[in-house]
Amino acid sequence: MKTEDGDLVSLPYSLEVNDIPINLLQHQSLDGIYNIGKDQLDILYSESKRIKRIMAIAFHPYISGQPHRSKYLDRLLGYIKGHEGVIFMKGEDIYDWYVRTERNVVT
Repeated sequence: MKTEDGDLVSLPYSLEVNDIPINLLQHQSLDGIYNIGKDQLDILYSESKRIKRIMAIAFHPYISGQPHRSKYLDRLLGYIKGHEGVIFMKGEDIYDWYVRTERNVVT
């Protein structure tokens, strides 16, 4: 979106693969973050053969960094890393990639 101060770009932020709703609001089991993240990746990875996909994950150290939850985060990240072609990016990396490759394609 163009503004008088420059372009505005929205980055993905997930309420689905996010430890606040999963652990604090929905009170899912401790492995909920792994199960939801795994299912999310499986679908997006399959779709990525046809279209570019971003899997936004929101973790907060005061939630997923707790010893009784951290092993499920580690397990999910290991599962994700096990897929060929998957890369990890911070928000600024996604923005830089978008500006370099997609900005001129999206209308």
